[in-house]
Amino acid sequence: MSKWKKEAPKLEKVEDRPVTIKVPEKKPEQKEILGLPKKEYLRVDEVSDFFRVTDRTVRLWVEHGKLTAVKIGGVTRLTRESVIEFPIKMK
Repeated sequence: MSKWKKEAPKLEKVEDRPVTIKVPEKKPEQKEILGLPKKEYLRVDEVSDFFRVTDRTVRLWVEHGKLTAVKIGGVTRLTRESVIEFPIKMK
């Protein structure tokens, strides 16, 4: 055998048992919606432009629990998921 080719190591038989393989979780793909930025959290003005209403209307929807919002650094942000599901809730 040449010095460049090495013999493959011998494998020992291991007892048969089930093997668990961990697959990394993928983030769910964000739905493509025209006019809505592809971000997880949206500003109030982005949502008001999308629905063609005033910023005050969006803030009222948040106060009444129709949209989900969080405060990030003292600024109100709305979750993209709640904005996408909002028209469905209203029917």
